[in-house]
Amino acid sequence: MAGGEFTALKPQGDGSTPDVVWKSNKLRPSYATPVYHQGKLYLVAPGRHADLCGRQDGQTLWQLRVKGKLLGSPIVVNDQLYLVNEEGTTAWWTSAVPRGKWWPRNALAESMLATPAVANGALFLRGDQHLFCVGQKR
Repeated sequence: MAGGEFTALKPQGDGSTPDVVWKSNKLRPSYATPVYHQGKLYLVAPGRHADLCGRQDGQTLWQLRVKGKLLGSPIVVNDQLYLVNEEGTTAWWTSAVPRGKWWPRNALAESMLATPAVANGALFLRGDQHLFCVGQKR
């Protein structure tokens, strides 16, 4: 984001200057880094909601409301978008159903400011006091 305008760029394979795909002065991401997956851009906007944005033109498709302040970046795993709010509640959204669907939330009751991480089929969540691992026991 340069000069208050969100800019989507397409890198060139030869390392030359990227092409500008689209720009928007309506998209205002917060501290979180947007994530791009299957032609859509997911970003956390300032305030208390997450925006599902763009295809190739940057137009907002719809807004998804998420409770709590979101500081960590969204991640996508197996076509599911994961968000963790500051209070430690994880929400996940899937595009596998028409118009998407928010699945039940999982509260860990510990402050979380970090972006979730994924490794070896498990989701790792870093809280103020603990590191949580969510996955199948092997």
